[in-house]
Amino acid sequence: MREISRLRFDSLAGYSRSPMMPLFAEEFGWFEEANEKVLGVIVRDIPDDDFACYVLGRDAKGRYRAVWLECSIATVDLTLALLATKLAEHARMRPEDFHQGDEVGEPLDFFTPVRGDGALNPNFKSLITERGYSPALKLMTDMMRYFEDADGNFVEQFQSGGLRRSSMGTLSLCIVY
Repeated sequence: MREISRLRFDSLAGYSRSPMMPLFAEEFGWFEEANEKVLGVIVRDIPDDDFACYVLGRDAKGRYRAVWLECSIATVDLTLALLATKLAEHARMRPEDFHQGDEVGEPLDFFTPVRGDGALNPNFKSLITERGYSPALKLMTDMMRYFEDADGNFVEQFQSGGLRRSSMGTLSLCIVY
């Protein structure tokens, strides 16, 4: 079990949280196992003033979702020990074991060009081809697994002239930093 920053956790799985969570639980520890195959979180249960922990694995669309949870743990030390054990157990599981059965359709692929090379935004082209942008590309790929394309043409607009050059450049630079 390796500790990760909240920023790293948020970039991988921040969209998997319920917006109501801060009313009931205070997160204070974020962890990963097996090169981020599974993630773990430790929280303080605010109403009960005890602790909980949970493990997240990737569903069929590649989104991190809860696959195990334990609550009403008396101490932080017990919580850490239990989470370490459960992260190790889940890291040995097959990826399919984390699929939840309610995933509909394939995940959107934002980065495989849908139009010819001449129609690609130059900043998008740089993002998918230049090695220096590979960390940003990986992070954006993980984040976009949570995106739902309401009108069906966002990917094409994202890749081509539908986005202004400055918008794409700003987006990719913000992700890198």
